[in-house]
Amino acid sequence: MPKKEVDLVAKIYTLKVVLAESEPVIWRRLQIPGQATLRGLHLALQISMGWTESHMHDFRIGNECYTSIQNDGFAQDQEKDERQFRLFDVLKHKGARFYYTYDFGDDWAHEIVVEDISDWKPGVQYPRCIDGERQCPPEDCGGIGGYYNILEILQNPSDSEYEMYKEWFPSGFVPEHFDVAQVNRVFDRFGELCLAAESEGDFTEPDEEWKSMGYEEPVCRLLTLGYPNQPMDYTIFGIGAEHIPGLIRMVQDMELHHAEQESPLVWAPVHAWRVLAQLRAVEAIEPLAGLLRLVDDESDDWASSELPDVFGEIGPEAIPVLSAYMRDALNGLFARCSAITSISSIAQRHPETRDVCVAELTENLDRFAEHDATLNAILILELVNLDAAESAPVMERAFAADAVDECILGDWEDVRIELGLLQERITKKPRRYGFAHSTNAALTPPGKKQQKDKKKRKNQEKSRRKNRKK
Repeated sequence: MPKKEVDLVAKIYTLKVVLAESEPVIWRRLQIPGQATLRGLHLALQISMGWTESHMHDFRIGNECYTSIQNDGFAQDQEKDERQFRLFDVLKHKGARFYYTYDFGDDWAHEIVVEDISDWKPGVQYPRCIDGERQCPPEDCGGIGGYYNILEILQNPSDSEYEMYKEWFPSGFVPEHFDVAQVNRVFDRFGELCLAAESEGDFTEPDEEWKSMGYEEPVCRLLTLGYPNQPMDYTIFGIGAEHIPGLIRMVQDMELHHAEQESPLVWAPVHAWRVLAQLRAVEAIEPLAGLLRLVDDESDDWASSELPDVFGEIGPEAIPVLSAYMRDALNGLFARCSAITSISSIAQRHPETRDVCVAELTENLDRFAEHDATLNAILILELVNLDAAESAPVMERAFAADAVDECILGDWEDVRIELGLLQERITKKPRRYGFAHSTNAALTPPGKKQQKDKKKRKNQEKSRRKNRKK
């Protein structure tokens, strides 16, 4: 590495951050090590400004665009992965100016200037906020224009929209207020994560209401993380096996599952079951199996898509519980389908269990006359995913009895081709079915409103970013 860059690694960058078009100006002054990635800078900006990591973002430095590529799975050719670039890679001198945009709907634009590049001071914890003015606008208020429009309405109690916005705006919100000490208290807890190359999450400080829910440190940190953008290593919070009882309580907490969609609380159970997967918590198997009912009862697509992976991580000890759940006709159809997918997930992650899992699925398929055609189709789909050619005779009998929904994987000829038992179709492909080679397509009951629609909003933001003028 050239000497100039080695020097920059050991330097502290002082950045002035201004929220564009704010008047009076909303701004912060940060100090952050040159070794921090742009991902780390993003997290530091979220903390210091007061945003809640609920939307997408990007950096524009010179002619380059940097963003959270792994996060959105959507990066365009010219976009670079912000986790791969540190401040000293892209900001070489004092006076450099660049731009950070957060939420491509409200379009919160920030102009950032490198005010100084100085030596690291012994005994000082970085990053830190050293100055700033005025409160950050609330999320989703319509951008800077919408924010000032709401403030104007709130100055006029006779306005027809006054009561609505008074209720909607955060309680005790004071536009002129900024507490630099509060920001640094958050940095004291989470600042080291801003220096990790692939750190993830939102680091809002739990308020007293959240603490009153009875979750102890560090499990209560999961209440603050918000939308689960991508997998993360929760051990950075100090969560370990001793916290499994609290995590189980959190995944079962229906108050959290039914929290407001805009609240970070609604995502806490998702984070909790991800931690239980990381810990391979066999104690959580039965409580997690109980959550499968949410797939039918509440059309919870997060439960249907993530719980099979959770069971896959926890491992073979979950097979008996999931097998019993799969066989129980009193359980919901799509919950049983998720149990089937979970068994397959275990087999794929733990190859030594493959034969046991195939036997369980095949035995259940052999009772095809008792099942809904969709359940039989999911059983066959997962047996195909496990290359279970040995189960072909049972599959054939189910198809012969017209007991399989052919919209999932096709007819018996298609399945034989998938299993390598047939080279090509013998008959013309019927028009009456389509293909859904992903189990998830079959696991959400049709016609029901999804409880958690933040995925949809994320996709809308992706489209907005794609269509933005470069």
